[in-house]
Amino acid sequence: RGEEEKEAAASRKNTMKPKDPKRDTSVTFEEMKRLMRVYGPIKALRNRASKDAGKAAKPESIRRKFYRWFPDFAERFVKTSEGWFMPNAGHEQEMQYRESMRKIDQDILVKKRNDKRYSYRGVGQSGKYAVAGYGMQSPRISYSIMEKRI
Repeated sequence: RGEEEKEAAASRKNTMKPKDPKRDTSVTFEEMKRLMRVYGPIKALRNRASKDAGKAAKPESIRRKFYRWFPDFAERFVKTSEGWFMPNAGHEQEMQYRESMRKIDQDILVKKRNDKRYSYRGVGQSGKYAVAGYGMQSPRISYSIMEKRI
């Protein structure tokens, strides 16, 4: 009988999700939506078309998005006596912080796009977006290509 209990406990252990200490589960779904609407994301929005553009998002999807948008929620927000959350540093400072983080992320995104765009033409062959073989031919090969054209 002892082995059966151990097996049952092991199977429960593998199927149960571990508690994430960084996530404050006391935030209500309505409060999550309010905070997302007021403060917005911490990252720049990507130009991506959603598959479910007209449909309402699932609550679990919104919860995941909330914790992506507020990765340090417990450190940056405090719960008021009325039950809603406000930033520790104040509304204006939080808005400025998020705007600056979006600007930084946008600059990084532009650099990634440009690096990738120009790496195919043989320019900007550095970084993780460089493509081997494009613009990296040896002079001997390029001369032979030029001789064939003449």
